[in-house]
Amino acid sequence: MVLALPNGLLLAQSDRLPGDALGRGPFGHMEALLERTLFKVDVLTLDLCLDAPTSEALARAAGRGGEPERTEIAHLAFQADRALAVIRFHRDVSMDQFLDGIGDDHQKAVEAGLLADSTRRALDKDLPTWYAFLEERGVKEGDRIAYRFEPGSVRATYVGVDGRTYLDRTSRGAQRRASILGAYFAPGASLRERLL
Repeated sequence: MVLALPNGLLLAQSDRLPGDALGRGPFGHMEALLERTLFKVDVLTLDLCLDAPTSEALARAAGRGGEPERTEIAHLAFQADRALAVIRFHRDVSMDQFLDGIGDDHQKAVEAGLLADSTRRALDKDLPTWYAFLEERGVKEGDRIAYRFEPGSVRATYVGVDGRTYLDRTSRGAQRRASILGAYFAPGASLRERLL
């Protein structure tokens, strides 16, 4: 089942929890389309739903304009206690392309002070194991990754276009959360400007 929210956001029902208020406020949803190559090929869409306190803080920060506002908005979204990020792929991508993109954004998060370099190095070793199913299969158009952020943890699920759940993993600790949110909001990260 797919849920259509008033702001146009589409989420699979399995991504949401009963009574979930994520993304409901006027500033509770961000969306970004990632395009690559000279021909602007659509690669993926990220839908990010934020908790009510973050939505309210973003509403207060909005309207000032310029880079200070963008920096504050990125900082507030990065620090959200609860959030849901859903990535939908619009084209096939190899495992190497997928992991290289993650690694590039993790490096930006380290450079911005949002992620410890020791965590980046650990993830460089762990991610190929977690996503080993992509080695033969690759990322397929229509695949979906959902990240559910709670205080102190993040749950990652990877569901293929075939409906199969390939990954369902919960990681604990602020740095694991920072590895994902930091990769979205670090200056120079591939999705930051599109989200803001």
